[in-house]
Amino acid sequence: MNYLLHLLLAFGVSYLGSIPPGVLNLTIIGVTFQRGWLKALYFAMACAFIELGQAFIALKFSDFLVSNPQIECYIQVLVIPVFLAIGIANLLRKPSRPSPTASNKKSNEYAEPLRQSSFLSGVVLSLANPLAVLFWLFWGTYFHQRGLLLFENIPMLLFSLGAALGSLATLMTYSLLSSMVLSKIGQITRQINPIIGVILITLAAYQVFVAIQKGYFSCLF
Repeated sequence: MNYLLHLLLAFGVSYLGSIPPGVLNLTIIGVTFQRGWLKALYFAMACAFIELGQAFIALKFSDFLVSNPQIECYIQVLVIPVFLAIGIANLLRKPSRPSPTASNKKSNEYAEPLRQSSFLSGVVLSLANPLAVLFWLFWGTYFHQRGLLLFENIPMLLFSLGAALGSLATLMTYSLLSSMVLSKIGQITRQINPIIGVILITLAAYQVFVAIQKGYFSCLF
């Protein structure tokens, strides 16, 4: 298998998954406004560094889970309602429409703890987001079961690097386009959520087909 595929696959998932506005995205906007582009880069690099470690840990744990056939069977079935629920949630999610004044206030609020060290703040805020490990545990297991990810050290490192680079790219996109992004957060959410929702619902439908074809539903009985 082409190792480059591991990096590109993780990069794509990471970039797309990081687009919806969140704490890190809004924080880097505040850093850009208050401390400049270079400090924002330090912040993004710290977040990417932590993301690399979180992704690698998740893949190691995923390797342990799929090595047990019974657990793998349950995972193959459980990803269906997970994909479906998240997909529907994205389709139904209503975007926020913050005014420029409110948006600037929010960016300043997230930027408040960043007075000392942008890099350290990026590390702390990223470590405070344990959902990243669950995110990569889920996607790592799914890609491995599809034959797109090898649970070997080099492929997992490349996959983790792709996850980190995707996070870095998204954060720097927010930073470089901070003024425009801040005024259009509602529009970004309105455009990206349906796309993510359709993708996940399609994956859920495909997973149902795979589960039926390979008899994974039998593990529930």
